[in-house]
Amino acid sequence: MRGRRFKPSLITMLALPMIGGLFFIGWLLYDPSRESAPPSATPAPELSYTPNTEPPIYSTEYGSEFFPPNSEPLTPAPDIPVPGSESRTPNAELLRFREEYKNDDIIGHLIIPGTDIDYLVVQAGDNVFYLDRDLHKQHDRAGTIFLDHENRLTRPDRNTILYGHNMVAAGTHFATLTRFRDENFFRENRFILFDTIYEDTVWEIFAFYSTDVSFQYIQVIFPGADSFGRLLSDIMELSWHDAGLDITTEDRIITLSTCTTMARNMRYVLHARLIQ
Repeated sequence: MRGRRFKPSLITMLALPMIGGLFFIGWLLYDPSRESAPPSATPAPELSYTPNTEPPIYSTEYGSEFFPPNSEPLTPAPDIPVPGSESRTPNAELLRFREEYKNDDIIGHLIIPGTDIDYLVVQAGDNVFYLDRDLHKQHDRAGTIFLDHENRLTRPDRNTILYGHNMVAAGTHFATLTRFRDENFFRENRFILFDTIYEDTVWEIFAFYSTDVSFQYIQVIFPGADSFGRLLSDIMELSWHDAGLDITTEDRIITLSTCTTMARNMRYVLHARLIQ
């Protein structure tokens, strides 16, 4: 017995072209880029400070671009002795650590109360050596917290810069700097202690933010107060929190820099001013 042949109804014959037309209009209006477009971000503030276009001074093969170790540093400023440093006895505790580790690169001890940051600080002839070496100068992926090679302990630099890895998994080195993202934590933990061979210093925290390496917050040498003032203005503009402090060109600041997990060229940055 032969099967019954299907005879489309009038309604079916009219509906099919209409459905096809709707699909065609939808295809014309479809924009595939909308699916992958990121949410609109808040525009970055317009900085008065001219960003640095050179490779970053601090970088690491574990989280950012690597900079040429033979790149030319800025013209050094003259060594102006810290008042009284000529007659002061070097810090006995740091001398003991130099002997213990057999490492004369040890120059300081950094503590941030309220965090796990309590480390010895070194300084080498460049900003590369201690990226992957420990206090014994042996290979160590975690590296060691170090002072920028352009800073001098024998002069009052406007910007003292310390670098350290953000060891997220272990929670060591500068990993706990990320806690300053929280405004309450920022307000409750406001001081940095940095003892060097020549002086014991206390710094008051006034800014925390993230930035890419094009922003030259790691400048040590400034041609004058105006350029330092522009940097301070931009730091205050970028800061995620308002410390309510009046920072001027008469201040000396300390800068702590570490990598982020956001992007290879991003950094978390913490600033404080010298108060003692």
